[in-house]
Amino acid sequence: MIPEGIAHDPVDGVFYVGSTWHRNIVRVDGADDAQQEFFAGVDHGVWGIVGMRVDPERRLLWFASSHAGDGMPMIDMHPTFEGRTGLFAVDLETGALRHRTVLPRPGFLNDVVVARDGTVYVTDSAGDAVLRRTDGDDLETFADLSEWGGANGIDITPDERFMFVAVGRGVVRVDMASGDPDPIARDTAIAGVIDGLYFRDGALIVVQPYEAGRYVTRLDLDGSLSTIVREVPILEDHPLIDQPTTAAIVGPDLYVISNSHLQTFRRLYAAGDLEGAAGLTPPTILKVPTGS
Repeated sequence: MIPEGIAHDPVDGVFYVGSTWHRNIVRVDGADDAQQEFFAGVDHGVWGIVGMRVDPERRLLWFASSHAGDGMPMIDMHPTFEGRTGLFAVDLETGALRHRTVLPRPGFLNDVVVARDGTVYVTDSAGDAVLRRTDGDDLETFADLSEWGGANGIDITPDERFMFVAVGRGVVRVDMASGDPDPIARDTAIAGVIDGLYFRDGALIVVQPYEAGRYVTRLDLDGSLSTIVREVPILEDHPLIDQPTTAAIVGPDLYVISNSHLQTFRRLYAAGDLEGAAGLTPPTILKVPTGS
């Protein structure tokens, strides 16, 4: 499957997991682990599926999709379309594709967050920016992050005053009224790259794919949400870890994809060893108490 994105629907209590290889989305029942294909993206011109987020009010599942070539292999990969990327939405009740916006330039749309009014924001890791979906289904630049680069995980505070974005080897706080970014942490404050990022109770819960001893870390913030005052590893090790990527917050717990196998699969694919890829451990979601 080679999953990268996961989302939770608080209305039905189910999870959705996206595949970068099969270009589809699987629905997973949170009660009994029953699984079924929910959306066959390859039938709709969708590429590898990455960041995902549910809009429970409008009953939509938003996700980013990108064609990164050999950097993120997928079935039926056509080199002509490498660099294509878009933002999509699927109806949670019917599975029908409701929205499709493809960037007119190369990029890598990566992670998604939805405001209370339904406005969708998506990070462009290649374009070093946060983009905002307009009423006309276009995408416009909301925050320019070129000073830091590598825009990835994203979340918004409940009062929608601030947005937090993982960049390079740190975090940027974006003023939601102006779109102005300010770094709250860089190399000396956070060791390692951040993929998924989530705000909860005055802290950031971040997924760090390559950092042994701190694969998931809670970054406690001060009252102004401008300074990291403490870093607490909350997932330090597990036998099924192979590049954790993103997660979903449900109550006090984090449900994280622990073994996306993204880098491992890339190497096997480059070597033409799909038989070896068949021996990878099955995708696993770990439930991790956040402790905040």
